[in-house]
Amino acid sequence: MRQFLLKCNIKQEDRHNCNSGIEIPYVTESGNIRKYRPDFLVERIDGTKEIHEIKGRHLLENPDTLRKREAAENWCKRRGMKFILVSKKL
Repeated sequence: MRQFLLKCNIKQEDRHNCNSGIEIPYVTESGNIRKYRPDFLVERIDGTKEIHEIKGRHLLENPDTLRKREAAENWCKRRGMKFILVSKKL
């Protein structure tokens, strides 16, 4: 957790929440409607909000990962938030 916070430049005074309750609807490659639950909601000291998602590099080009990312980016944009995808090597 600490490495993630440092990598994303999240300071002690910023709040982060692993269980934000956010559910973002998206449509899977096979046409099913699902709800995507982001890994972290970060609320910066200046009031800005960001959603952070951690994905292994091997999943970045997965069709459903791409659909989740697009849905999250649009969801955040409509709310004046940022979506940040953090990729980690597995």
